[in-house]
Amino acid sequence: ATHIYLLVSPISKPIMKSRLRPATPTDSPKLAQISMLAGGGTFELLLKNMKNGVNPEQVLSKLSSRDNNEYSYKFFTVAEIDGEDAGGVNAISKEDRYKYAANINPVMKSEFGFGIIQLIKFYIRARHLKGMNVLNVPKNSLHVNDIAVLPDFQGKGIGGELMQHVIR
Repeated sequence: ATHIYLLVSPISKPIMKSRLRPATPTDSPKLAQISMLAGGGTFELLLKNMKNGVNPEQVLSKLSSRDNNEYSYKFFTVAEIDGEDAGGVNAISKEDRYKYAANINPVMKSEFGFGIIQLIKFYIRARHLKGMNVLNVPKNSLHVNDIAVLPDFQGKGIGGELMQHVIR
């Protein structure tokens, strides 16, 4: 059986119907924006005082443009309203999450010049900030890394549509 653990506001009937589509690598800047909004400061804390000039949104954009990590475009669904990206959800199976989680480090090293000490600090911070890393969840679980609706589209039921999509 598949288990989904959710902590969300009640799902209301959509005011605007969005078109849901799989993300592509070219969506990576918008996916980074969605992850930043969903993270509520988590990514800023992860990277705080790590390396000068490393911007969390750049890191997430780079990660989401690739297909081999838990923030990859291939785990995102994008909601569009009238051809404009309105929000998105990054949902990944437990198996894929643990399979791809370590693949963040090579990107941090090659693209942003992180050394071994910075990678270790990043890993330790991530373990403390992202409690889901240590939960023992059932094998067939689905983990929602990020879900967010961009400010101009909030309050229109799009978040509920995205969650309904994940649940199906």
